[in-house]
Amino acid sequence: MEKKNIFSTGTEPSLREVLKTRENRARLEQSLVKRFLSPVLAFKLNIPGPVKNNDIIRQVFQKGCQEIQDVLSKHQWWTLYEKLLDLKTGPEYFCVVDIEDVKMLKIEMIQLEESPLGRLYDIDILHTGKDGITSIERIELGFSPRKCFICKKNAKECGRNRTHSVQEMQQKLEEIILKDGSMKVW
Repeated sequence: MEKKNIFSTGTEPSLREVLKTRENRARLEQSLVKRFLSPVLAFKLNIPGPVKNNDIIRQVFQKGCQEIQDVLSKHQWWTLYEKLLDLKTGPEYFCVVDIEDVKMLKIEMIQLEESPLGRLYDIDILHTGKDGITSIERIELGFSPRKCFICKKNAKECGRNRTHSVQEMQQKLEEIILKDGSMKVW
């Protein structure tokens, strides 16, 4: 019998649903930047494997939302618009931030992503740049690319090369979640 883990139960969207959600997310982000003419913060989780949403994933997501709100509050950056989605493909949060220094916003979000639980976070900042609507990349700000939470090499390369199995990645994420201690697991 297979050992039960955090990712053994929950919603399992089809590839078509995942692709449709990605398309809808991009459309929403673009429309928000155009509508408000301010940076858009888009937050979701990096969850490997077929299960993309369950009670524990929602708890991690809610903690991430709270951490984002704490950073915005600390800097007195006001939110002009918010949208929270609880989808089969995973929870998503969008907010339009009233801020001039979009790079500072990205730097603060990188700090969240670098925390232990933040390894699951995927926080993008989109804004109108000289080439239209674009997202700010870590390397533009002098940060190294995201590191793989298993081997510490470039995360995109590990993903592209499928260096680690889904089971190996899930085990590592489960370890991170359990170590955090704030989630109600089982």
